[in-house]
Amino acid sequence: MNQPIEDATQRFGKFMMWGLWLAILAVIFILLYASNRSENSITINGFSGQYSTSGKIDQVPVRFLLDTGATHVVISDELASVLDVENLGETRMETANGIATGYLTELDQIEFGPIKLTNIDAIVNPAMDGKEVLLGMSALKQVEFTQKGSNLTVVQLR
Repeated sequence: MNQPIEDATQRFGKFMMWGLWLAILAVIFILLYASNRSENSITINGFSGQYSTSGKIDQVPVRFLLDTGATHVVISDELASVLDVENLGETRMETANGIATGYLTELDQIEFGPIKLTNIDAIVNPAMDGKEVLLGMSALKQVEFTQKGSNLTVVQLR
């Protein structure tokens, strides 16, 4: 007579154990996911799919154009002189205007909004003008970004 009650109790117990394990796994996943993110984020309003924001390279004010198609951060010769960066060797690059020759360098720090990136590989392109900087994947690989409508949210990974 007690058999149906015991079977129901055992089924309920198994159900509760599965639920407990799922809850534990969910908590572990959330903690691991949250530990790879930081509070450092900025939302950039774009225009025609282009995202631009002000920032600094080694405390020098610049304008960044986020460019996921660029392998490196690219700066002008003029800006390289102001930053007094080291020439780490000649390189050739493909640009919208064809093949160009520049040189490799490393930037100590890039900042935009609360995001701070360090030791960034870059290329100096003598054909570029001014203080606009292409913020390429050598920097963007250190952040996570999501696009919603015309907004791009950039989050610094730890």
